[in-house]
Amino acid sequence: KAIGKTVTSLEAYKFADATSAIYSWWQYQLCDVFIEAVKPYFFNDSQEFDSARAACRDALWVCLDNGLRLLHPFMPYVTEELWQRLPQPKDSCRKNSIMISEYPSV
Repeated sequence: KAIGKTVTSLEAYKFADATSAIYSWWQYQLCDVFIEAVKPYFFNDSQEFDSARAACRDALWVCLDNGLRLLHPFMPYVTEELWQRLPQPKDSCRKNSIMISEYPSV
């Protein structure tokens, strides 16, 4: 939903709406809902949560990757630095820079 609203707003040159959509996604979806929901899996050392922990980690990586690419036109230097520090999955063929990676689409 955030990707679609951001892309639509950017195409209509409504930059304030695009930044609001990105901010709302980071703050109210990723931080307030997703990260809070998966915290128990990361802080529980039990072996029974290993597969859930791996799934949550992979989902969080996708969210951070897409979120940084969404935010890149507005904060290029910060997002480039954070994206470079984001661990790369072993089977990923990620570009060398966020600047040349594909912008998220629906």
